[in-house]
Amino acid sequence: MDPYQQQYQPPVGNSYDFIMNPQKPPKQRKFGIGRNSSLGMLLGLIVGGAVLFMIVVAVVLSMFSSNSAGVSLTGIAQTQNELIRVADQGVRGSVRQTTKNLAVTIQYGLTTQQKQTIAYMARTGVSIAEKELALKQNATTDQRLASAKTTSTFDSVFAEIMQEQLTAYADSVRQLHNTTTNKTEKELLGTYYEQTQLLISQIPYTQESIESEQ
Repeated sequence: MDPYQQQYQPPVGNSYDFIMNPQKPPKQRKFGIGRNSSLGMLLGLIVGGAVLFMIVVAVVLSMFSSNSAGVSLTGIAQTQNELIRVADQGVRGSVRQTTKNLAVTIQYGLTTQQKQTIAYMARTGVSIAEKELALKQNATTDQRLASAKTTSTFDSVFAEIMQEQLTAYADSVRQLHNTTTNKTEKELLGTYYEQTQLLISQIPYTQESIESEQ
C-alpha cells in the first residue's frame, strides 16, 4: 500500500440524515399578515367608518332641510290666506268695476300661490290646518274697510290696504328667497315675488281710475 495514499475517511454522522432529517426552509411571512396588515385593517376600518358616518349625516341633513323648507313656508301661506280674505271683501264691497277687477285678480293670484305653497309643504311632510292658516287675520283691516263703507270711500281704502299688504308680502317673500338654501323653495318664492310685483303695479291704475270718477 502506498504510504502516501490518503486513507479513506467515512463521513461523520449518518449518511442518510439528509433523507431522514431534511432541512426545513425558513418560514416566509405572508403578505398582509402581521403588524403592517393590522395597521392596514385599522386604517380601513377608520376610513370606512368615516365614509359611513358622512353618508348618514348627509341623509339626515337632507331630511331636515326638506322639513325646514316646508315649515318656513307656513308664514307665507298664512299671509296668502289673509290677502285672499281681504281681496274677497273687495270683490263683494267694491263700487267701481276697476276696483272689483283688481280684487278678483288679487284673489285669483294669491289663491293659486297658496295652493302651490300647501302642495309643496305636503311633499315635505308639513301639513297646515284651516285654523292655522287663519292666524294672521287682521281685525284692524276689517275695521278700516267697515269705516270706509260708511264714508263711501271703500274703493280707495281697499286699494290702499292692498298696496300696503302686497308690498309687505313681497318683502317677506324676497327675504325668505334670499335666505333659503332649498332650490325648489327658492324657485317657488321667486315666482311669487314676480307675480306679486305685477299685482302691485296694477294698483296705481286702479287708484287713478277711482280718483277720476269721484
